[in-house]
Amino acid sequence: MGTAQYMVYSRWDIDRGIRRQLAWINMASRMEQAVDWGFDALSDSLPETNQLISANNLTAYRTTEVFGIDDTTDGLAPTDTDVPDYYMISIKISWFTVGNVSDSLTAYISAEMAWDY
Repeated sequence: MGTAQYMVYSRWDIDRGIRRQLAWINMASRMEQAVDWGFDALSDSLPETNQLISANNLTAYRTTEVFGIDDTTDGLAPTDTDVPDYYMISIKISWFTVGNVSDSLTAYISAEMAWDY
């Protein structure tokens, strides 16, 4: 009985590792798209909600959110004319069902300082 439980757990752990690797590859590809679009196009081009993706015969849903952030050190809007000062990009992967987030990646970009993960 113990051997059967070990085999089931081992297979589950291997499957989880495969899903995690596929998620990170997909999220890295999405970040590369963001870099290609550039700072000014991020808020219009990048956001998506529950985008169906398939990898290795597995179904996942990807959500990409872009948040504009106004840094208080250089003043606040409306006197601060560089709004947003930077963007926070959040990519989440949900396997099998929407909202079952198991992997995520967050990055920040500013027009002056480029990317920071």
